[in-house]
Amino acid sequence: MIVYNDKQWRSFFTASGREDLAENPRYTRFAARAQHIDEVYAELARILATQTTADWIARLEKADIPVMPVHDLESLLRDPHLAATDFFEIAEHPTEGSIRSMRVAAEWSETPAVPPRLAPRLGEQSREILSEAGYSEREIDGMIDTGVTQCIESVPPRA
Repeated sequence: MIVYNDKQWRSFFTASGREDLAENPRYTRFAARAQHIDEVYAELARILATQTTADWIARLEKADIPVMPVHDLESLLRDPHLAATDFFEIAEHPTEGSIRSMRVAAEWSETPAVPPRLAPRLGEQSREILSEAGYSEREIDGMIDTGVTQCIESVPPRA
């Protein structure tokens, strides 16, 4: 959760049943909270430990305080908002098979927000990167021959 302003802090104290803190001078205004930030967040942690995540989400949404659960990898993949916005997409990589990736979160009216290619495999961009860094073809061939780097065939551009 993020409690931004004085009004939201008052709403949080009410929602948490800790109206007493709304009267504490260390909690009433931004400057005072900033000056006592360690104490404020320690108290916040104690308060939040008293209920489940689901209980807090319901209370804080009702109090108009931005809140969402902290996810682990598995629950992130099941997040209802991310599912509703098709945030995760499955791409077929020509050598690695199905890969779940994150959609670009922004959208533009005239330019698609799609990466031009899938993530490269190890060694796939060796020549390109070393060339951009100023190495000659001969130097790059030498690095490949001696095992300093490897070079594999590129994956075709994303369709």
